[in-house]
Amino acid sequence: MPVAGVGPLPDKAGWATCLTRRAPGLDVIIGTTGREMGASYALNPAFRRTRRIPVMGFMLANRAELAVGTAAFYRPARRLASRLSAAGARCGPTS
Repeated sequence: MPVAGVGPLPDKAGWATCLTRRAPGLDVIIGTTGREMGASYALNPAFRRTRRIPVMGFMLANRAELAVGTAAFYRPARRLASRLSAAGARCGPTS
C-alpha cells in the first residue's frame, strides 16, 4: 500500500498541496467495486469456513466483507473525489 512520506511519495502536507495545485482541469474517474474485499476474503480460510455455515454464516461473512470494503475503499475514494472536485478537477462517479 502506498504510504505518504515514503519515496517517491510526498508527505501528507506535500500531497495535499500537490493535489490542489494539479487538480484544476484534470479529468478523473474514481470508483470501487461492490465486493472490493472479495478476493482477500476468498483466500482467508476463516471466511471460507464461515461461509459454509447455513444462511447466517454466509450473511455475516458478506456483511463483514461489505463493511471492511466500505471503510477501506469506498469512503476513501469518495473523499479523494470530493477533494479533487473541490480543487477544480472533473471527477466521474464512484460506485
